[in-house]
Amino acid sequence: MKKSALFMIFITILSLSLSASLLDIYKSGKLKLVPDPNFGKGTAWDIYFPQGILDIAFTKDGSFFATGLGNKACHCVYKFDKTGKFLKKIGRKGRGPGDLYAPGDLSILDNKYLLVGEYASSRRISVFDLNGNFVKIIKTRESVFNVVGLKNGIFVILSKVAKNRNNVFNILLKNIQNKTSKMLKSYSEKQKSSSLKPGAFYGEAYILRNKENNLIIGFSSQSKVEILSDKGDVLKVFDIGYKRREINEKERKAFYKSIEYMFKEMRNKGKIAFIKKLLKTVKFPDQGPTYDKIITDGEGNILIFRRDTAYSSKEEEIKIYNKNGREVNILRIKKTNYPEFFTKFWFNGNYIYYFDKQKDKLVREQIKPGLKNKK
Repeated sequence: MKKSALFMIFITILSLSLSASLLDIYKSGKLKLVPDPNFGKGTAWDIYFPQGILDIAFTKDGSFFATGLGNKACHCVYKFDKTGKFLKKIGRKGRGPGDLYAPGDLSILDNKYLLVGEYASSRRISVFDLNGNFVKIIKTRESVFNVVGLKNGIFVILSKVAKNRNNVFNILLKNIQNKTSKMLKSYSEKQKSSSLKPGAFYGEAYILRNKENNLIIGFSSQSKVEILSDKGDVLKVFDIGYKRREINEKERKAFYKSIEYMFKEMRNKGKIAFIKKLLKTVKFPDQGPTYDKIITDGEGNILIFRRDTAYSSKEEEIKIYNKNGREVNILRIKKTNYPEFFTKFWFNGNYIYYFDKQKDKLVREQIKPGLKNKK
């Protein structure tokens, strides 16, 4: 009987691990990440991305495009197949057709075009086909800070401008075939005048899409998240129930420490002295944002991340909503057991991708049901 019972338990677990959707895993409250040791084997990630990866965009066949992080990054985009094998380099430094200057945000439109948002002051989006061939440049009146492809040639951009000591976020709907724009949302975040702004303490705007190509919009200084159609019509508004938290002295000290750590290896003593001088001018807001990050996973579910304190939290809380904005579960994740969730990471299907700074490589891990700990 014992062997039979154990066998049935094993079959049940195996069946769950093979068929469970991400939504099922979230509902169970237990998940684990299983590394794929064969992904990107032999790929020189440290050569392509000496300071890490800034953004990734996946096509339907699992191949993906990626841009590098930091001033050592190439002014180009790299393409890899679904196994992480390098395929080609796209673009070179410049501002002409087919050139790229500090490419950042990537998005796929209609599984036909690669949209590349470049350095904000460039005020343009470069368009390539999925083979890396240059198609066109779309010039914008606004500085582009994010671009999200939807469908039928429609895409969205996030623009941010400083105005009267406020950060003004504008979200605009655009068409790849013409220059028309439609303002979807605008939000203003008050900023205290400072030479060095502690970004993690201020609100940010997030624009994402789900599998139905609906648009998810969130301003992290607000508790409401909106789901819009690809035409900009509001489909759902839901409240995540978080309030803005007070900024304490411990967080301020953690911010100073993080900045000093970033520059500890700088050999130029003049630059170090300059940074220390800047640190004395920092002005913190009285309250932090309601949450720290919002993303969509490979199924289009909405994940909202919040930590107890900026820079120093050992756990993060993840509120999970399905693609229609219905709350599913709340998970508490320890940083020691999972990748650093507050750096860049991406979903594709039931895989999560992130750049491991210690190993200088892009890692792919499969999300699977977790088992309860034995007593």
